Amino acid sequence: MLKKYYSSEDERELRNLSELMFEEISSGVYYVIKDRHVRHSKFVSSDIVISSMENKNVKTAIKGSRGVYANFNWEQLWEKN
Repeated sequence: MLKKYYSSEDERELRNLSELMFEEISSGVYYVIKDRHVRHSKFVSSDIVISSMENKNVKTAIKGSRGVYANFNWEQLWEKN
């Protein structure tokens, strides 16, 4: 399940909590904002982004022109801690 966020505060929290974060540069091309495990180069294709989003063991976020999407719910993570 993808969750969509809009505010800059949400984006900041997602950046802090995610293991991978991508920013869409153009259709099918993404810039790697954050990679805790240093697995990817600075630019990746949509295939890598899709497989990362499908992997529920890796907290992944995508920043696009219409908001930020994540494969985890940061509010629930915050409540657990």
